[in-house]
Amino acid sequence: MKLATHWTIESGKFDEWLAFWESMKAERSKFIVNEYIMKIDDYNVVGFAEFVDATAMDQVIEHIRRDDINDNDERLGVKVSIFQEIEL
Repeated sequence: MKLATHWTIESGKFDEWLAFWESMKAERSKFIVNEYIMKIDDYNVVGFAEFVDATAMDQVIEHIRRDDINDNDERLGVKVSIFQEIEL
C-alpha cells in the first residue's frame, strides 16, 4: 500500500520538524520504504511512502503512539492528514 500524507507545522518550522523526522529514519525503515518528503513552505510538508508488507500499518500505528513522537508533535503543533491511500 502507498500513502500520501500532508503535515502542517503550526508552532514550529520545517527545519525543526525535519531534524526530528530524520532522527526516526532507521526506525521507520522497518515498515516504510520508498519514502519521499517535499517541503511546501516552513509550515507544510507533503510525503509519500510504501508499506513493506501487510503488517506495516500496525507497526506505523505503534510507532506514532510513542511518547517522544507525540511530545514533539505537540511542541511543534504538527497535524497530519492522510489524503491518498493506494492498494498495490
